[in-house]
Amino acid sequence: KYLPEFNRTLNAYLREMEMDVTIEVSPNYDTSIQKRNGEKVGIQVFSAGERARIDLCFLFAWRHLSAFSNNSNCSFIFLDEVFDNVLDDEGIDLMLKLLYNLKDVKIFYVSHRKDLSEKIKSSVSLSKVDGFTRLM
Repeated sequence: KYLPEFNRTLNAYLREMEMDVTIEVSPNYDTSIQKRNGEKVGIQVFSAGERARIDLCFLFAWRHLSAFSNNSNCSFIFLDEVFDNVLDDEGIDLMLKLLYNLKDVKIFYVSHRKDLSEKIKSSVSLSKVDGFTRLM
């Protein structure tokens, strides 16, 4: 019943993340990935950074579907080290743009990257001292 909405939203997020693919999820949860030229591909053809973008698009499509199907909205998002592993600078910028476009949502994320502080609206620095996390 909600699969068309999920697929529409997933592909909208893929476009926002500048992924030049279309992904369709079947009622059996099989996925079909097509490049712009119509070539069907598997997830393994993408780099780790591209797969991370795809994963994030799935995450936000599921979040949207939850709000859409339950007529409720999640007002908090917690992300732990999403930016730290495989997203390059362009992927981080696209992800931040996507996050900032979400309405009425408080976003909290943990990151060990020092270069993010100039890209985000506000931050809190924490450090582990003698086994305890402290506000810096």
